[in-house]
Amino acid sequence: MKSYLFRQPLTGPSGARAGRAWTRRMIERRTAAWARQAAELAKSRGLAVDLGQVVPHRFRHTFATEILEAGGDLRQVQELLGHEDITTTALYTHVTAKRLRSAVNLLSSKKPAGAAQASIITNDEIAKPSA
Repeated sequence: MKSYLFRQPLTGPSGARAGRAWTRRMIERRTAAWARQAAELAKSRGLAVDLGQVVPHRFRHTFATEILEAGGDLRQVQELLGHEDITTTALYTHVTAKRLRSAVNLLSSKKPAGAAQASIITNDEIAKPSA
Protein backbone atom coordinates (compact mmCIF):
# COMPACT_ATOMS: atom_id res chain seq x y z
CA MET A 1 0.00 0.00 0.00
CA LYS A 2 2.81 2.38 0.89
CA SER A 3 4.40 1.97 -2.54
CA TYR A 4 1.01 2.60 -4.17
CA LEU A 5 0.39 5.83 -2.26
CA PHE A 6 3.81 7.25 -2.92
CA ARG A 7 3.87 6.44 -6.64
CA GLN A 8 0.66 8.10 -7.77
CA PRO A 9 1.22 10.89 -10.29
CA LEU A 10 0.32 14.40 -9.21
CA THR A 11 -1.70 16.22 -11.80
CA GLY A 12 -2.21 19.90 -11.36
CA PRO A 13 -2.59 23.10 -13.34
CA SER A 14 1.15 23.43 -13.91
CA GLY A 15 1.79 19.72 -14.42
CA ALA A 16 5.33 20.32 -13.18
CA ARG A 17 5.30 17.29 -10.87
CA ALA A 18 3.13 15.09 -13.09
CA GLY A 19 4.32 11.49 -13.01
CA ARG A 20 6.55 11.95 -9.97
CA ALA A 21 6.01 10.21 -6.64
CA TRP A 22 3.97 12.02 -4.00
CA THR A 23 5.88 13.07 -0.93
CA ARG A 24 4.49 12.74 2.58
CA ARG A 25 3.99 16.52 2.68
CA MET A 26 2.08 16.50 -0.63
CA ILE A 27 -0.31 13.89 0.78
CA GLU A 28 -0.79 15.92 3.96
CA ARG A 29 -1.55 19.10 1.97
CA ARG A 30 -3.98 17.31 -0.34
CA THR A 31 -5.79 15.78 2.64
CA ALA A 32 -6.06 19.19 4.33
CA ALA A 33 -7.45 20.67 1.11
CA TRP A 34 -10.11 17.94 0.89
CA ALA A 35 -11.06 18.59 4.51
CA ARG A 36 -11.43 22.33 3.82
CA GLN A 37 -13.56 21.61 0.75
CA ALA A 38 -15.79 19.24 2.72
CA ALA A 39 -16.21 21.80 5.52
CA GLU A 40 -17.08 24.56 3.03
CA LEU A 41 -19.62 22.32 1.31
CA ALA A 42 -21.24 21.39 4.62
CA LYS A 43 -21.35 25.04 5.70
CA SER A 44 -22.90 26.11 2.38
CA ARG A 45 -25.69 23.59 3.01
CA GLY A 46 -26.29 24.82 6.54
CA LEU A 47 -24.73 21.85 8.27
CA ALA A 48 -22.71 22.24 11.43
CA VAL A 49 -19.82 19.84 10.95
CA ASP A 50 -16.66 19.55 13.00
CA LEU A 51 -14.19 17.49 11.02
CA GLY A 52 -11.55 17.78 13.70
CA GLN A 53 -8.01 17.21 12.57
CA VAL A 54 -8.11 15.39 9.25
CA VAL A 55 -4.85 13.59 8.60
CA PRO A 56 -3.95 10.82 6.13
CA HIS A 57 -3.66 8.29 8.96
CA ARG A 58 -7.34 8.81 9.79
CA PHE A 59 -8.25 7.51 6.31
CA ARG A 60 -6.01 4.50 6.89
CA HIS A 61 -7.60 3.84 10.26
CA THR A 62 -11.13 4.19 8.84
CA PHE A 63 -10.26 1.85 5.97
CA ALA A 64 -9.02 -0.86 8.35
CA THR A 65 -11.94 -0.47 10.74
CA GLU A 66 -14.51 -0.66 7.95
CA ILE A 67 -12.97 -3.88 6.63
CA LEU A 68 -13.05 -5.45 10.10
CA GLU A 69 -16.64 -4.32 10.72
CA ALA A 70 -17.66 -5.81 7.38
CA GLY A 71 -16.32 -9.16 8.55
CA GLY A 72 -12.81 -8.97 7.10
CA ASP A 73 -10.07 -11.08 8.57
CA LEU A 74 -7.45 -9.46 10.81
CA ARG A 75 -4.67 -11.10 8.78
CA GLN A 76 -6.04 -9.56 5.58
CA VAL A 77 -6.04 -6.12 7.19
CA GLN A 78 -2.48 -6.73 8.43
CA GLU A 79 -1.37 -7.46 4.88
CA LEU A 80 -3.21 -4.47 3.40
CA LEU A 81 -1.73 -2.07 5.94
CA GLY A 82 1.75 -3.56 5.70
CA HIS A 83 2.09 -4.25 9.42
CA GLU A 84 4.86 -6.67 10.31
CA ASP A 85 3.34 -7.56 13.68
CA ILE A 86 -0.29 -8.67 14.06
CA THR A 87 -0.49 -6.94 17.45
CA THR A 88 -0.20 -3.58 15.68
CA THR A 89 -3.17 -4.49 13.50
CA ALA A 90 -5.08 -5.85 16.51
CA LEU A 91 -5.40 -2.28 17.83
CA TYR A 92 -8.19 -1.79 15.27
CA THR A 93 -10.29 -4.52 16.91
CA HIS A 94 -10.75 -2.38 20.04
CA VAL A 95 -12.66 0.17 17.99
CA THR A 96 -14.96 -2.45 16.51
CA ALA A 97 -15.54 -4.02 19.94
CA LYS A 98 -16.60 -0.63 21.31
CA ARG A 99 -19.03 -0.16 18.43
CA LEU A 100 -20.43 -3.65 18.95
CA ARG A 101 -20.96 -3.04 22.65
CA SER A 102 -22.61 0.35 21.96
CA ALA A 103 -24.95 -1.16 19.39
CA VAL A 104 -26.07 -3.96 21.70
CA ASN A 105 -26.48 -1.63 24.66
CA LEU A 106 -28.50 0.81 22.53
CA LEU A 107 -30.72 -2.02 21.37
CA SER A 108 -31.28 -3.26 24.92
CA SER A 109 -32.30 0.23 26.06
CA LYS A 110 -35.01 0.47 23.36
CA LYS A 111 -36.96 -2.63 24.41
CA PRO A 112 -40.70 -2.03 25.04
CA ALA A 113 -41.90 -2.02 28.63
CA GLY A 114 -42.40 -5.55 29.95
CA ALA A 115 -40.05 -7.14 27.41
CA ALA A 116 -37.09 -9.17 28.56
CA GLN A 117 -34.06 -6.91 29.02
CA ALA A 118 -30.89 -7.95 27.19
CA SER A 119 -27.75 -8.14 29.25
CA ILE A 120 -25.18 -5.40 28.90
CA ILE A 121 -22.01 -6.54 27.13
CA THR A 122 -18.66 -5.68 28.69
CA ASN A 123 -15.17 -5.53 27.17
CA ASP A 124 -14.24 -8.78 28.95
CA GLU A 125 -17.16 -10.62 27.37
CA ILE A 126 -16.23 -9.38 23.89
CA ALA A 127 -12.63 -10.51 24.33
CA LYS A 128 -13.61 -14.05 25.46
CA PRO A 129 -13.37 -16.67 22.71
CA SER A 130 -16.67 -18.32 21.93
CA ALA A 131 -17.11 -21.88 23.19
